[in-house]
Amino acid sequence: TRIVVMNDGVLTYDGDKVSLFKDGIYKENHLSKPDVLDMIDYLNEKMNYKLDYNIYDEQQLIDKVVKLHE
Repeated sequence: TRIVVMNDGVLTYDGDKVSLFKDGIYKENHLSKPDVLDMIDYLNEKMNYKLDYNIYDEQQLIDKVVKLHE
């Protein structure tokens, strides 16, 4: 998925979701990290999961975690 970010009318980012949020570029552009990505970070840290940022909503995250425990 391609994401384009503009800040004060200037293109500041043109790339994928992973780089935008993993590299912290979103902070420089006054953007908030989506809740689902915060949840992924938390689960990766606390539960030693290896979830990546290709999950787009909470239901996909739930489905992925359930599959890990099957």
